[in-house]
Amino acid sequence: MHRNRIASFLIKIRTFIGLSSFFAFNSYLKGFGTGIFTGQSKRFCAPFINCHSCPSATFACPVGLTQHFFTYRHLTGQMVIPKLSLGFLILISLVMGKIFCGWLCPFGLIQTLLYKIKSFKIRIPHPLTHMKYAVFAFFIIFLPLYTGEPWFCKLCPVGSLEAGVPLVSFGAASLALREIAQALFSLKLSILLVFLFMSVHTQRPFCRLFCPIGALYSFFGRFSLIRVKLDTDACISCGLCEKVCPIELPIDRAVKSGNCFLCGECLRSCHKNALYYGLNDDVKILKDKFSKLFLSKSIE
Repeated sequence: MHRNRIASFLIKIRTFIGLSSFFAFNSYLKGFGTGIFTGQSKRFCAPFINCHSCPSATFACPVGLTQHFFTYRHLTGQMVIPKLSLGFLILISLVMGKIFCGWLCPFGLIQTLLYKIKSFKIRIPHPLTHMKYAVFAFFIIFLPLYTGEPWFCKLCPVGSLEAGVPLVSFGAASLALREIAQALFSLKLSILLVFLFMSVHTQRPFCRLFCPIGALYSFFGRFSLIRVKLDTDACISCGLCEKVCPIELPIDRAVKSGNCFLCGECLRSCHKNALYYGLNDDVKILKDKFSKLFLSKSIE
């Protein structure tokens, strides 16, 4: 019997949850006819890449929002740190790791579904996944600071899919945008097609190699409160969990690396129920130490 029946049920409907997330964060459907949503919720960012310029998006994109703060140096002459957006993302990663990547990110879901297509599969060497940290440093911080332009947004495949294609295809300003969109849009579209093609043959290539939000979540996610836990007494080392893991690592390494999506595929594959969602042991140890400290003081 599973340790957590609720988690088991949710894992079975994870695709439905991902689709629901897409519609929840892109609910302004009339935007395709009247223009991009500009309501108050656009002052806050979604917990994953969801293009600000998508006509139906009701929240800002954390990547775009962060970049634009760094571009302000060219307008004001002063360094402006996006404390709210970065703080929000760091807090999420410290509590729940990359759970939003595994459960709610629409582009992550698309990559997962494409990988289910029968084809030859290629494993991504784990050292290459560190590339996303360089992407974050170069495209999110360095280029916006020194060029005043949000270059990741200019090339982002998620933006191409959610905003670029719909905006030039139909909508209030589609004709004018088609005249403006030339070489840069062609480049963006090419990047999108490359990632979609790669997703058929590799596990979530954009998330693992290039996503700057994934980089931030991975860096702090190794300290997250919630994580996948292994019952070593129940484990028979069959390797089924590693075969289905989207980051293609043994469970202990996946969790410690901070790259675990908490998607639950490993839990579903384990016939011995040796895997479950639980609390970080380091946090529990720290909690016990504080409890003993306060208890000893109260006795004194």
